[in-house]
Amino acid sequence: MATQAPRHSYAQRASSLARDRRHTRKLSTGCPLLDASLGGGLDARGITEIAGAAGVGKTQLVLQLMLQVQLPVEYGGLGGGAILLHSAPEQATTKRLRQLADAFSVRHSRLGAEPNRLLDHVTMGKVHSAEMLAEMLSRHLPQILATSRVRLLVVDSFGALFRAVDERGAALERSSQLIAHAHRLKQLSDDYDIAVVVTNEATDKPIEQIAAAAGDIAAPSLQSLSLVSCNRPSVTVSPIEAKACCTSGKMTLPALGLSWSSCINTRLFLTRREVYAPTPLARTAFQPLSSGACQRLPSPLRDAGAQAYASALSRVAHDAARWHEVPPLELTLDAGCRQTRVARTLHVLFSPRLPSGSCDFEILQEGVRGVDDGTRA
Repeated sequence: MATQAPRHSYAQRASSLARDRRHTRKLSTGCPLLDASLGGGLDARGITEIAGAAGVGKTQLVLQLMLQVQLPVEYGGLGGGAILLHSAPEQATTKRLRQLADAFSVRHSRLGAEPNRLLDHVTMGKVHSAEMLAEMLSRHLPQILATSRVRLLVVDSFGALFRAVDERGAALERSSQLIAHAHRLKQLSDDYDIAVVVTNEATDKPIEQIAAAAGDIAAPSLQSLSLVSCNRPSVTVSPIEAKACCTSGKMTLPALGLSWSSCINTRLFLTRREVYAPTPLARTAFQPLSSGACQRLPSPLRDAGAQAYASALSRVAHDAARWHEVPPLELTLDAGCRQTRVARTLHVLFSPRLPSGSCDFEILQEGVRGVDDGTRA
């Protein structure tokens, strides 16, 4: 006679999962405002994608996460080191990571954080292709993860590694590789208790026709937008994606297509736009820099015009980047001598536990910081 399975086997399994802190832990971004928009931080299990166009701040954010993960759990970390697999120039990445580590150690000095110790717990590896990444995930990483306390794996940029495959026009090959890579990443996350964060590029899709009701794209009655572009199949996006990604008559969407979208657990999308600063530059003799310092601008004559202002501001921006070695000063002047700046926003496009939402942020010398709604320009 067959043995009957215990009646409460599934309930016990569900309750044990609920008690397992590995499934409920969060990795803080290091900023309370960003954490609030992410329900406490990034999931410590599964794949989180951070997508966006070049220069929007993806690498800045993941470098910050690689330091944050080293903090104890009670301080928003995961109590372990980080591995970065990247395709960018190593010198620039290392220099910026060192800069962040210096600022991070000051903020967390009471916990014994020191720049050299922080960097010692970050392992960096260069990958040049999707095939090389597959080799790393299958052979080398399991050996490292089995013998060290690593809690975060970052791939920057995942989308760039598959660009060559996409250019060959091998859609089926790329789709198969994406699914295989996602499966391996999730397996590593489960087997070794690590968070996985990958960055992805963005692609522009011209909109020729929107087969949906006219009006506000964020309207609750609008379920989806079907976008038809030249010689390409239609692309269906949700209202939150349309609101975050639709600008200037085009859609800027995360790369790699639907196959990859179905493989990841959480998708965050970073955007940037120019906004007017509240005070014209002509009203002040001092210009704040990204580092928090101030540089005195020459007092312009009333008839100098916008060109003189732009020239002065360009010199300050150049000196700021050279002196402080931070991202270029993102302040410009329009034709009316009005000061503008770059505003960045983090959007939650989809997540198994989070509603759609967004939070403005800025990149400072000490790291990525959220911007409160009350301070928006």
